Amino acid sequence: MSPRTRRVFLGLGPLLLLPSCGGERRPAQAPDTILVGTEKAPEALEPDAAPDVRAVIVWSRPDGSEEATSYWLDSDANIQRQRPGIWLLADEHEWEFKPASGRMPVFECDAVMGGTAAEPTDHKETLVPGLVEAKSRRAWQLWDFPTPGPDERYSDYSQNVGVIALAGRYLVLANFTWMYGCGAHGFSVAEYTAFDLVTKQKLSLLSPAETRELNGHEQARAVEAFKAAGDGFDEPTEEQVTLINVIPEVTREGKQRAQLVFSIGTCYACTHGEGSSYTATTRVVAEQLPRKLAEQPLPQVVARFAQSHAVAGWSAH
Repeated sequence: MSPRTRRVFLGLGPLLLLPSCGGERRPAQAPDTILVGTEKAPEALEPDAAPDVRAVIVWSRPDGSEEATSYWLDSDANIQRQRPGIWLLADEHEWEFKPASGRMPVFECDAVMGGTAAEPTDHKETLVPGLVEAKSRRAWQLWDFPTPGPDERYSDYSQNVGVIALAGRYLVLANFTWMYGCGAHGFSVAEYTAFDLVTKQKLSLLSPAETRELNGHEQARAVEAFKAAGDGFDEPTEEQVTLINVIPEVTREGKQRAQLVFSIGTCYACTHGEGSSYTATTRVVAEQLPRKLAEQPLPQVVARFAQSHAVAGWSAH
């Protein structure tokens, strides 16, 4: 196992496709969602208080499907046109989400385990996210291709960086990676990252102060869920629970809210949810809307559309 592989193995993140004891990938179980406190919707500006916008695109993706559909809306939330895929508005332009394809070399197990000089036996596809501008077709790459180090080798490898959610200027990306280094089994690693389409930088949707406020509140609810499910090696505590993702959502009532994904360490065969190998996950609805989301009120047209359609993401200008 290479030095980088050891680092990844020790710092496993979340994943949707997870391995079984035999090293085969299996579908993740759907995580529970826990409503906290009085189970009221998070506070948000009423649609009437939201600013007017000149253009709006929303997209929807049925549960369990990788196929998305985007809708262009008029000021009355009527569908003007629709297209397959994920489309969004940024920098005053329309963009289509278009993953870019790369290749990762893979080797025979003798070369992987022994570190001997060898040529790759094959190359496996990697997908990283990018945007293509509708008119000019110019590309905007959002993620770097993986570049293996000189001692980094795998017998099997796959990577797919996709879109989980979009809330105005904030795009939430998930990097799912599967690696097999010829040991007892392969393992899965994932990263969740929010990307600001205005500053063109990665960021956290929760400030450090907001993250600290989870202790004793949402984080405690996650511990209760893990305890009830029997997840964790021993009696779970808040110190063992890690926040791994913040997912913006638009409810059927036309409100913004955020789901928080927490993980805890568990056995390899016990892996389930959105976490990577050796983790289990649960979701908790945030008691308060993160400030970054609250600072960009939901447009009226999106709130209206959400009452009759499931909204996975929205953008406007």
